[in-house]
Amino acid sequence: MKLISCTIENFGKLNNVTYDFSGECNTICEDNGWGKSTLASFIRVMFYGFKNESKKKLVDKERNRLMPWQKGVYGGEIVFETGGVVYSLRRTFGKKQADDEFLLVRKDTNVECDDFSCDIGEELFKIDAQSFERTVFIGQSDCVTATTDSINAKIGNLADNTDDINNFETAVGRLTAVLNNITSTRSTGSISKRKSRITELAARINNYSQTDRIIEEQTDIRDNLCAKREELKADRKKMQEQQKHLSVQKDIQALKEKYQLLDKECNDKKNAFEQYEHYFNGELPEKEDVHKQIEIFDEAGRLSGKFTHIDDDDSKRLEQLRGMFEQGVPDSETIDEWQNTARQLDELKEAAAKNRLSDDELEKLEGYKKRFARAIPDENKVGKIHDIWISAQNKQNSIVGKEMKLDLARENEQARLERAKLYKNSCVPGIIAGIVMAVIGGVLVVPVMEVGIAMIIVGLCMAVVFSVIGTVKKKQHDSEFMNISAESDNKIKAIEADINDDKNFISGTENVVRQFCEEYEITFSRDNIAWELSGLCHDIEDYRELEKRAAGQDNELSEQIKQLENRLDVFLKQYNCATNGNNYSLTIERIRNDMADYKRINQEMSKQD
Repeated sequence: MKLISCTIENFGKLNNVTYDFSGECNTICEDNGWGKSTLASFIRVMFYGFKNESKKKLVDKERNRLMPWQKGVYGGEIVFETGGVVYSLRRTFGKKQADDEFLLVRKDTNVECDDFSCDIGEELFKIDAQSFERTVFIGQSDCVTATTDSINAKIGNLADNTDDINNFETAVGRLTAVLNNITSTRSTGSISKRKSRITELAARINNYSQTDRIIEEQTDIRDNLCAKREELKADRKKMQEQQKHLSVQKDIQALKEKYQLLDKECNDKKNAFEQYEHYFNGELPEKEDVHKQIEIFDEAGRLSGKFTHIDDDDSKRLEQLRGMFEQGVPDSETIDEWQNTARQLDELKEAAAKNRLSDDELEKLEGYKKRFARAIPDENKVGKIHDIWISAQNKQNSIVGKEMKLDLARENEQARLERAKLYKNSCVPGIIAGIVMAVIGGVLVVPVMEVGIAMIIVGLCMAVVFSVIGTVKKKQHDSEFMNISAESDNKIKAIEADINDDKNFISGTENVVRQFCEEYEITFSRDNIAWELSGLCHDIEDYRELEKRAAGQDNELSEQIKQLENRLDVFLKQYNCATNGNNYSLTIERIRNDMADYKRINQEMSKQD
């Protein structure tokens, strides 16, 4: 066998160390504490495993002393050649021998092979670990000259027959192991396991009728739960339809309110249009035609003044107009500018009317403000409340099945404990036979002393042996019963803990949902809470839309309307005209007509003079 290389992932103080072995003598010259002894121990352990595995104290176990300082994977790899084949041996060590991993790969095929087992050291070198340390491998300050069975076998050219000729200790150990594996006095013995298996199968056969009854009960439970699930599906579908219908109804109500608002605006516009139509006798003249008619009217008044006289009505009208134009008569351009201002005001009012809320909407908005006075719940929070409520309902529906499962588990575990509690001492016949033999020996002591004494000794020994065996079996039975009892208790407690966790979750969820409902004026009802939460989401959306529209009434547009109304009121106040915020355009047009009457009457008076 020839070593080629080794790779240490973590072993003692060594970490990520790779060493290539040359064909000659390999010398490692490093400072004290570098890890040379650890490297040598790594090579030995890779082939033979750890020493002192049976020690009870952790400090005496080599596995614990060589555990990596820096944690990580405990183990490594060695590449070696034997018989012309190159192998890769990899071991990973755990906290105990049962956790170790062994992997052997042929490098030419790179495939795992079974040419050697985990006892590769003994199979490869034909000697055990103790002999290996006294011959091929000699550690620091550990040179022992005493021979071993393997060394003696090698010296006598009997290495191939050491297991069944020279190695007495190994043979005894193997026989002891086989005896332990089949003895009935040990719980791990094959006879004991088979007896336990026979008892278990017999009890299982006896419980077939009970199992059939349990299956029928579980089938009924399953059918009932399936029927209840179908009912819940139907209820959920019905609630979804109701929610959809309610959503449509709310949309229709919103459209209806918007229609009423638009209809009211249409009626207002229609009334204003009728006023203008009545004023202009159904025909709206062009602006140029009005100016031409005014000029014609003025010329006609000037010409007719030569032939007419001012009557009493004109005199009264003149006095009225003089009071109106006491601060001066405005020119046509000024009137046109203010008329344009009035039209701009009408356009702004029309734009503001589109966002105006109806009385019903204002009442609804006030209700929302009171309801959400503290805060508007986040849609995500409402969604989470909805989800945990659905989860709580699912747990509530599953509690019935879990409680039935708990009752069934209690019955099964109780029957199991009763079966496990039964104990029949099979050693009593042996004890009785020993006592009988001893009594017979006592009877035979007088005629045949030697035979009688021998029978007495054998009978007493038998009685003592069977008594000890019976005592050991009773202790083992009691120990197994305690284990089964503890296992049953743990199983039942696990189911009870699961049910209690579900009940605590349901109770906590109800408290959270109830508090949430009280905060936002929702009627708490276990049957309708999901529906109420969906309605709350719709109300939040409606509230935000109304708030947005209401905020639009108080923006810059309203400020512009107020400024224009103030300017027009100041202008009209100069001529003792008031509109009370109604129709500024009509009022300014009347001032234009009054200006024409005032000029005409003054011209007629000047002609008379």
